[in-house]
Order: sequence, then C-alpha cells, then structure tokens
Amino acid sequence: MKPGRAILTLLVGTLPALSQPQPQQPAAGTATDQSWTVEGQVVNALTKEPVPRAEVSLRKIQMPSPGGGRGPMPMPGQDPGASGVSGAVADQNGRFSITGTGDGPYTLTAQRQGFLTTRFGAKGRFTGPAVLRLVAGQKLTNLAVNMTPHGVIAGKAVDEFGEPMQGVQVQLLTQRPSGTPTGFPQWMPSNGANTNDLGEFRIAGVQPGKYLILASPSGRATALPPGSIKTEGPETAYVPTYYPGAIQADQAQRFDVTPGAQLTNLEVRLKKSPVYNVRGRVIGIDGNPAKNYSVSLNPKEMQMFGPRPMNQRRLPDGGFELSRVPPGAYTLVANVNDGRGLGGPDGASPMPGMPGMPGGPNRITASAEINVGSGDLDNIVLAPVPPLTVSGSIVYPGEKPATQRRMQIALMPSDFGFGGPQRPNIAVREDGGFSSATVAPGLYTVRLSPVPEGHYVSAIEMSGQPLPNNQLDLRNGSGAQLTVRLANDPGSITGTVTAVDGLPAALGSVVVLPADASKRLSGMNRMFQVLADGSFEVKNLPPGEYLVASFPVMDSTLYEDPDILKSWESKGTKVKVGKNASQNVSLKMITVE
Repeated sequence: MKPGRAILTLLVGTLPALSQPQPQQPAAGTATDQSWTVEGQVVNALTKEPVPRAEVSLRKIQMPSPGGGRGPMPMPGQDPGASGVSGAVADQNGRFSITGTGDGPYTLTAQRQGFLTTRFGAKGRFTGPAVLRLVAGQKLTNLAVNMTPHGVIAGKAVDEFGEPMQGVQVQLLTQRPSGTPTGFPQWMPSNGANTNDLGEFRIAGVQPGKYLILASPSGRATALPPGSIKTEGPETAYVPTYYPGAIQADQAQRFDVTPGAQLTNLEVRLKKSPVYNVRGRVIGIDGNPAKNYSVSLNPKEMQMFGPRPMNQRRLPDGGFELSRVPPGAYTLVANVNDGRGLGGPDGASPMPGMPGMPGGPNRITASAEINVGSGDLDNIVLAPVPPLTVSGSIVYPGEKPATQRRMQIALMPSDFGFGGPQRPNIAVREDGGFSSATVAPGLYTVRLSPVPEGHYVSAIEMSGQPLPNNQLDLRNGSGAQLTVRLANDPGSITGTVTAVDGLPAALGSVVVLPADASKRLSGMNRMFQVLADGSFEVKNLPPGEYLVASFPVMDSTLYEDPDILKSWESKGTKVKVGKNASQNVSLKMITVE
C-alpha cells in the first residue's frame, strides 16, 4: 500500500451517506510521522442534528488464533476480534478527532446515553461495520456518524370502561428462539414501567426487535384482597393482559420495533376474567414438608424467562396458594433447595451464578400439568424426584492423547426458562470416567467439551443404544449409564471470505451446520471467527455434509431463529467432508436484513 492513502472497506453494502462530502485523502507522500488521524461529526440519524458528548472509539481488528476454536462468543452486534482502542469525546457540535498509531484495519463505534450503539457503516443488527484500513501519516476527514435514538413505547392502561388504571406493571417481552428440542419460542422480560395516576406509562431505551406488551394489575390496581367480595359464581378480577386486550399469549399482537421508533398513544385494555385458586403442598426429597421452596405457574402456550407476576403466598408445612389464576393450561413448578452442595467428589459443577454452587444449596424441581377453568384446585402435591445419577466413560479409538485439556460432560436442559433444571457440568476423570449423583430429572442434550484435538464424537450411547440427536431423556426418574465414543479421522473445512465489494473480509463469522436439519439439535452447530486476512479453518468435523455460510457479525440468532435461518439457508454452500479429508471453499458474505 502506498503511503498517503487510506482505504475504506465496507463489509456489507455501501455507506448510507454517499451523498455527503466524502473523506478527503491527503496527497501521496505527505506523511511526516507514524500517526494517523480520523475526523468527523456525530449526528442524530433522524433529525440530522449534532450529537454532543458522544464517545467515539476506533478499535483495531486483531488476528485471532486459527484452529477452529470458537472462543468467547461476542454479544450481538459486538465487533469480534477488536482491541487496540483509541477514542475521543465529541464536542458540542458533535465533531471529533482521533489520532493514533499502528497500521491496520479498524472499526469505529459511537456511544451515548439515549442512542443505540452505532457501528460506523452498519445498516442493521446483522450487517457489519465499515473497516477503516489506516496507515501512518493518513488523515481521514468528514466521516458522518449517524446515531439512532433509542425507541420509546408509551400509552395508557385502562379498564373495561376506559378508566385509567394506576399501578399497572407494563412489561415488554422480547422473543428469542428456543434453540431447544421443545421448539417453543421463548420470551424474556425487557424494559418495563408502572402506570401513574392517569394510567400512563412510558418505556424508553427500547432496542429494535420483536415484542409483546404484558400489563399486570398490582395491588394498587386491584386494592381489594382476594375473596373479599362475595358474589354468585366464581370470583372475577383483572388479570394479566397482553396488548391490545388479550388474555392468551397466542392472541396477543406482536410487533416489530424499528431503530428509533416512537410508538405512542397505545392503549392496553385490561380484561376481567373468572379467576380461581390453586392450592397444594411441596414435599422435600426426605418425604417431609419442604422448608426452602418457591412455586411458579407458567402458561403452556409459551415459555417465559423470569418470574411471572402472580398473587401467591406460602402456607405452613410446605403449603402454597396461588390466587386469581385465570382459566388456562399451565405447568406448575416447585423449586426446592435441599441444602446440599453440588460440588464434591462426584465432580458436578453447575453454571456460575446459579443456585447450587459448590457448598451451597442444590435446587431440585417438581412439576405438574394442570388445567384451570371450572373451579378451585386443591390438594396438589409437588414432590421432587431425588437427584439422579449419570455416569459413564470416554472411549478412544486408540491411544489416549498424551496431553489434553480437562474435559466435561455438559447436560444442556431443553427448558431454559425460569424454574427449569440446572445445567450440570460433569468433570471427566483422568481415566476417562465421569459420574454425578445430582442430576435433576429432565430432557437434556449431551455434549463433550472440549473435544480432544484430532478427534470428534462419533456416538453417544446409553446402555449400548445410540442417543438420537444426543438427546438424553431423564424425565422418567431413572439415571443413565453413558458411553461417549470418539473417532480420530476428522475432516476439516478451510477457505476465504470476501465482502460484497470483493475485498477480503477483515472480520465476521462462518457458520457451519449439518445439512440435515434434523441433526441441528445435536450440538453440532458451530460458529467461527473470520481471521483478519479473510481466511478461516474449521477442524475436527465428523464426516458428513454441511451447510456453510459467512456473515459480517457473530450472532447465534442467525441459525437459532427459524425465520432468520430460512431467509439465508438457500444462499449457503453445501460441503461434503470425508474422513481425514479437507475441503476448501470460497465464501461471499451473506446479507441478512
């Protein structure tokens, strides 16, 4: 590259500001030192007004280690492999100037409260940022950084007469793909607010995405305690209601929030419904009433992360009462901490930050399917099944590798929602054996991590029979004896990735999925980082046919969300990998809107 030039490479499309003044490059040969300078202005993408005090940073794209390892997964929209930060704070007119050293590719990011984090040149969640290839002595000017304000959702919560309701909790639920054998979409609580005395709510800082609105009456919205009014027939009460006025989630209006959207004047009309009480007891694994427990009620038509608002109270001797439950089909779940630790000689270790840390209580669960609709439900007994034992061994095709990282058997629950089973990680011993006596009943996907270099998992068997898609069903209350068989004749896929402008991609991802969609729940889906020279290498693949594609960002939603996967699946490249064989492919990044 000749001194005195800076090349601006776009990974996806072209810059949206082609009509604006273009970056001015100094004439060749004017470099006088080893530094470069990048200047520009930050503006509001909607109003085109300057954005003062925005934090602008340049991050150098580093060359990650090759070898097919995935490494830590960046959050959606994060620039993978970016480090070497230089930055500045924009002035009152939104102008900034950054001077730094070090030739190479960089990405530019702007952040400010009230705005979405902006990656210069990116057009959306799944499009990559522009790559600024900077060299010593360069001065890149007149960059226009367009920042999009956060979205806002505002409106009123009213009763059936149109009167405002105070103290209603209005919660946004954002959809995420299940990525589990159940296949049900899951919803996570996002931003929320309570209504004021006029019934008004305003939720700011809304990220783009798919949402439901759930309005739940609180004690102030329904001041009278349950059962305080005697009426003929079942009690009626305001119940959690989805926008615009639906009790069932499948009747709720789902909507997309676009960047900077201002959705105001929404009206959520809370519904009254016959409501009933659900009562019962929780029994510990010792047969006595549980002491440390909680109970949750989850509608069967959707999976939801986080506790749902409900009127509940614990009663003596392990009892519980859930009041004002509207009609519907539910899963009733009890979580019991039995006081034992999951650490210890069996080598089990739950996920960090979850109940059941070594030396802490062990959370076990019990559940029951119930139907509410014709009257109160009483005398329900939730008795957790004692923890199960899962043990087994790793079987090598030949000599055990002389050196290897410590391995674990990971049991991935099919239900990741609130109240679901924990994820046990069972340590593999030096002799290849493993065992844990603290596994809760449930449906799991079995994975070995990390797989020894030069090997792959050829089969996972229970009592001599292969597990379909590596799915382990422990819902019947029995433990399992597993055999994890390894093979040492893996294939590999190597290649290069180019951006839409034909230049090597300096950052991005390569997704490798089994071509057979029925195998994509077995834990074989993989995402790898593109190296800074546009190359990639995927090693230790089981022989078979794969679907390979490249994207500007690292975001597992690209293959976990069925709708997004369908939008690009036909554009992927099918690659057949044989034993001890390597296939080389050239990929062009796929644009996903």
